[in-house]
Amino acid sequence: MVERAYGSMVIHQRDQSDVIEAGRLILNSMQAKQDDRQPCRVQWSEIIRGMTPDHTVLINRQERRGSMILPGQSMFIPETEPAGYLERTKSPANMARAISTTMCVF
Repeated sequence: MVERAYGSMVIHQRDQSDVIEAGRLILNSMQAKQDDRQPCRVQWSEIIRGMTPDHTVLINRQERRGSMILPGQSMFIPETEPAGYLERTKSPANMARAISTTMCVF
């Protein structure tokens, strides 16, 4: 994942083998390997429980792409390094619970 100064790229395709092959071709063109990537570290995280109606209105005003947080729900706020690994913090355990993850870029 390349981020910040260089931007990032996300590849979507119904057939995962096409995505894997695209990634392999991109890495080959960069003369890089998947093992060259920087390891993910969670620098900080917090769970805000019992969101108030006022806070949910403010949060839902941001571009949430159809994902809304409702009063009473919890919100998980992680900070990862590199930031591109934020999706890795959405573990199956957290996704099974009613926890909304938000991305904060400073």
